[in-house]
Amino acid sequence: MEEKIPLLNGRIKEIIDYFDKGNVKLFARRLKTISQQRLNRIFNIDTRTLKYPSVPDDLLMSISNVLPTVDTDWLLTGNGTMLKNAPFTQTSGINMGNMQQTGHHGQNVAGVSEDVLDSIMKTQQNKIDVIIEQLKELPSQLKVKDEQIKTRDEQINKLHTMIEKLIAS
Repeated sequence: MEEKIPLLNGRIKEIIDYFDKGNVKLFARRLKTISQQRLNRIFNIDTRTLKYPSVPDDLLMSISNVLPTVDTDWLLTGNGTMLKNAPFTQTSGINMGNMQQTGHHGQNVAGVSEDVLDSIMKTQQNKIDVIIEQLKELPSQLKVKDEQIKTRDEQINKLHTMIEKLIAS
């Protein structure tokens, strides 16, 4: 019986198909930190173990960092959609209920180490913190813009008055 490609590896293949029309070389260039050969390896059975290699943690981190539109929950679990803000369809047909435990120490049912999950969560939290700080600055930025608009309106009114005086004379 032929070994089926692991679910996580398959989702990475879906991402490559979507972003680079299945071209692993282009995708590796996009990520910059993973070689084409190393990326290709996860899609082929290792002749020594007769199994597909597990997905390296740094590949997951690269995808999360370089492709922020990819939903990391979908990437890791198959739940939801590949792209953030896309309508919900179970693109991979997978849910947590039918995923198999990998048995690797320190990995969850998606076969991803807790360190990678923690790192992805910290990265996402950092992005959220930056957005929150930017949102806090918005009221003062809006106040500055309101003042600029008020000044321009005053200038326009003065010019309008001057033009009316010129026309009247």
